[in-house]
Amino acid sequence: MLNYEYAIDLTRRLTKGAFPCLLDYGCGAGQIIEKALAAGFDAYGVEEFYEGGSYREDAKKTGILGTRIFELKNGIIPFPAERFDVVISNQVFEHINDFSLPLSEINRVLKPSGIFINIFPSAEVWREGHIGIPFIHWFPKGLKARLFYVLPLRMLGMGSYKGTKSVKQWTLDQLDWIDKWTYYKPLSQIERSFHNYFTITFYEADYILFRLKRHPCLSLLSRLFEAGFFRPFLTFVCTKFASRVFVLKKR
Repeated sequence: MLNYEYAIDLTRRLTKGAFPCLLDYGCGAGQIIEKALAAGFDAYGVEEFYEGGSYREDAKKTGILGTRIFELKNGIIPFPAERFDVVISNQVFEHINDFSLPLSEINRVLKPSGIFINIFPSAEVWREGHIGIPFIHWFPKGLKARLFYVLPLRMLGMGSYKGTKSVKQWTLDQLDWIDKWTYYKPLSQIERSFHNYFTITFYEADYILFRLKRHPCLSLLSRLFEAGFFRPFLTFVCTKFASRVFVLKKR
């Protein structure tokens, strides 16, 4: 997955080729950890293994559960203070309702010069990436009228992870899932939370350029879009169709 590659590449650039001690917060089955270890980093991960997307069995298959991947219990990261040079979190914070404890813990385990790379969508994103239906996260949770919006789009072939479910059952299940497990916040609220511990730099244009360079058909366009005046456009594309990309430095 390109997000994993980007996280490793960005870490390498931000640490200027060093071999940092890295933590993946919300590491899932450990894909970033495996790539980081292959790159020579001292990499670890924590994962809650929550009901909405447990990767416990997949993590067991890696052989590093308990040695490199650890369970996050009661929100506490099981490492001492100032342990890590870099913390990465990929597509995790849109599943967290209250940022207070996660940010406090990440700040605690980062070294004084530490960097927190956080990739996740804000409420302003147009495409809801988990179920593949645009703007559905803008509707109030539990609103029954959403059926009349989602059903026609699903019948037209939109949506992710369709499987063998009927159109209606898929719609009901997916709406229930995003109601239970997603919390899209506006950028202004996210920034207020982050500013308690970190200074913020936005890397959305950098992220899109990275993806363009690795696209089999669009790689040549990356040279064109590297021009500075394209950066606002690349940022717009990223924030509306993919994610926000925050590089946060410990205060």
